[in-house]
Amino acid sequence: MASLNITNIPAPRVPFIDERTGLMAREWYRFFLNLFVLTGSGNNPVSLEELQIGPPNQPDLAELLIQVNQNIAPQYEDQSGDFLATLDTAQLMSMMARFENLEAAIQGAYLDPPSIPTDGVYVPYTNATTNVDLNNKHIVNVAHIGVGTSSTPDTLILAVGDNGSLSRVVMRGYSASTASSAMRVSKYRGTVTAPQVPQSGDSLGRYEFAGYTTTSADGSAGAYWEGVTTETWGATANGTKVLLKVTPNTTTTPVTAVTVDQDKSVTFATTASATTFIGALTGTASGNLVNGGALGTPSSGTVTNLTGTASININGTVGATTATTGKFTTVQAATTMGVGGTTPSASGAGISFPATQSASSDANTLDDYEEGTWTPTIKFGGASTGITYTTQTGTYTKIGNLVRITANIVLSNKGSSTTYAEIYGIPFNGPSVLGNGAGVVPYYGSMSGLTGPMTVDVYQTQISLRVFGAVQPTAVQDTNFTNTSSIYFTCTYYV
Repeated sequence: MASLNITNIPAPRVPFIDERTGLMAREWYRFFLNLFVLTGSGNNPVSLEELQIGPPNQPDLAELLIQVNQNIAPQYEDQSGDFLATLDTAQLMSMMARFENLEAAIQGAYLDPPSIPTDGVYVPYTNATTNVDLNNKHIVNVAHIGVGTSSTPDTLILAVGDNGSLSRVVMRGYSASTASSAMRVSKYRGTVTAPQVPQSGDSLGRYEFAGYTTTSADGSAGAYWEGVTTETWGATANGTKVLLKVTPNTTTTPVTAVTVDQDKSVTFATTASATTFIGALTGTASGNLVNGGALGTPSSGTVTNLTGTASININGTVGATTATTGKFTTVQAATTMGVGGTTPSASGAGISFPATQSASSDANTLDDYEEGTWTPTIKFGGASTGITYTTQTGTYTKIGNLVRITANIVLSNKGSSTTYAEIYGIPFNGPSVLGNGAGVVPYYGSMSGLTGPMTVDVYQTQISLRVFGAVQPTAVQDTNFTNTSSIYFTCTYYV
């Protein structure tokens, strides 16, 4: 049997009377019973020195009954040794009571398991008047833990508080490193004795935000963060994504709102009834809203409420959603920007305008820009029979409603058409009033019979060539050209 040690006197915090049973506490009973067994007869061979050095083995039940017969029964014997015949009623009752109590004590101490109250699930510890110190020991093999409740938890840990300080769970860590406390939930496949790695698509755990409902005493989750594996785990592969789920109004089932995938991409869920793709962003913000890839196009709604001081970097393509108004302190584009629905140019850096101008009535709005080339063509009296060229080139730049053109013409044959000379092929129609688009011909060669400087005047679809006269300009004629004449000029006009 197990060893006894009577030198271990029960601690002061152990009450002498057990409040659960009204009897002597088990620790004190065992202490006095050991003293009785070892010293009760007065003839016990165990010495005081032996008791102090080390206790003897606990006697078995038969030996204990012999000790009882030798030490209790003689108190009730007469001279003949037949105590049953000589006892009076009081002595008999006293003896029976002592034997009955001793038998019950022996039965409880040696044979029966600890008694458990029959009026509840727990063995309550109700005598604590101060903190219980476990002396830095562990609590193990616990099925459930209830804090602030006497009900049986149906979860591993149930903590009930007052929605104030008593409802907070705090972990405090101290160290000289950058590490901090952490709360971890884990996913293992298999069993405790034979664990296996999570498979792709397994939930690693989630942090729920729940509230009381009329159908669940423990409440229902209205929103939660959840970790989900994106591959079968191994020693060098732990791919994981995070889901944020919320519950829409008038529903009870959480749905995925945001997905942060294993490649660090972020996906925002959209619905047909969505009215706002990005909610209010006010105050001061700085950082990458979208880093690479398309922001996407919600099925309906626009980007709204981007107010306050904001610095937003958008790398990639913003979807087709058109904002009504945008106000920015500065706008920076790494390459090109498109206006009026234009696809930004793939080359260089700048602003891309529509191929067909989208005219603005605002005097302070630049609504068009275009660069290009054109082919100038000389006609005499509106005809160009037999005219050929050695050089026939032109360029233009259009900024808003202002056009600047250049032309370089060298003839190889002036042909047979006659009368006044004009140039056709301008890139944009000019004004319908003479004098609203004009320029000077700074260079010409192999001309005949000119008596003054030559000018150009843009009128609708053509350019008139004129030479200054004493009274007014006169039109340049075919007779002023030779088969090798050349003209170079620059002209500006409005459209």
